[in-house]
Amino acid sequence: MARVEDTINLIVGATTWDERVNRMRQIPARHGTNEHAGIHAKVAKLLYVPHLAPDFAYIHGADFYELPHFQLAYNKAAAATAEFTKVSVADLEAAIQAEPSVLLALRVITGLTKGEFAASSVLVAEPLGLKPLTSNKVDSMERRAPQLQPPRPGRRPRP
Repeated sequence: MARVEDTINLIVGATTWDERVNRMRQIPARHGTNEHAGIHAKVAKLLYVPHLAPDFAYIHGADFYELPHFQLAYNKAAAATAEFTKVSVADLEAAIQAEPSVLLALRVITGLTKGEFAASSVLVAEPLGLKPLTSNKVDSMERRAPQLQPPRPGRRPRP
């Protein structure tokens, strides 16, 4: 059996990417499975970690989470539910079918993430014999640009 340090030095000393990949593939033949994770961790620490750079200084925005998109979805939801006074299953179903983006406002009001909302749809879908929503489906519904008439003159948009 090869020494762990020798294998790490062999991998780190590779002069090309292909050579390094081939040397990484030799680990199972040279070492027992208990040593694999340690070798991979040491190689990563030596070769890759120094080149990582944090990306948290910039917040990647999504237009559909910005106020104009949310405001349109909220206004559409408010209009479809008579200012949130008509919230029966049938009322909400009709509102979402007419304008899927209202789901954004309704989901935010409940305080659920996309994943949480999708997971909670299982509770309703299964007893009804329906397919539950996926996180991707929730995302695509919310991203649709709401089709909303501008507010009537003199009427202040809702926050």
